[in-house]
Amino acid sequence: MEITKIQTYIEKNASRRARLAKLEQYYLGNNSAINSKTAPEFSPNNKVGTPFAEYITSFFASYLVGNHITVSGETSERLLDIKKYNDSFSVDLDTAISQSIFGVAWNLCWIDKYGQVRWNEISPVEIIPVYDGSLDNNLEAVIRHYKVDEQEYVEVYDTERVYRDWETDRKSTRLNSSHEFVSRMPSSA
Repeated sequence: MEITKIQTYIEKNASRRARLAKLEQYYLGNNSAINSKTAPEFSPNNKVGTPFAEYITSFFASYLVGNHITVSGETSERLLDIKKYNDSFSVDLDTAISQSIFGVAWNLCWIDKYGQVRWNEISPVEIIPVYDGSLDNNLEAVIRHYKVDEQEYVEVYDTERVYRDWETDRKSTRLNSSHEFVSRMPSSA
């Protein structure tokens, strides 16, 4: 994928990112009605924020993933070991919470440096899905745009490779291909 095309997707994603951030603020109980002040300057602002969104989300997510999936068969021990290694219950709970807050959740599966299968939930705020525009609306690539210590990073996942090391300071135009094994692009729930 061309760097100019990636920059276009990132710029177009700003409104979606703001909407997802607003949904997260509602979940945390910080909504615009509580933060607004319509009365005169020295009058009391007696609004109480109730965390109903957090309560409903936690209740729903716990109900959804509260019972572990039973695995049986020849490979059941191996699957249970993989689930334990990944702390699958916690990841599944985080995924269900993201699904409830944002309406979508993303998981990434990879092979770690020890050769073990790993997966984790990625914040939907960081993800930009790229579809092919066909009637089937197939996922063509996924762009992960995130910050670490005020430095912005971009990773592009397609069906064959992961592209990394592109800095969004608009001066650097490096986009290096990584040859690590990726089973698929991040998957959406």
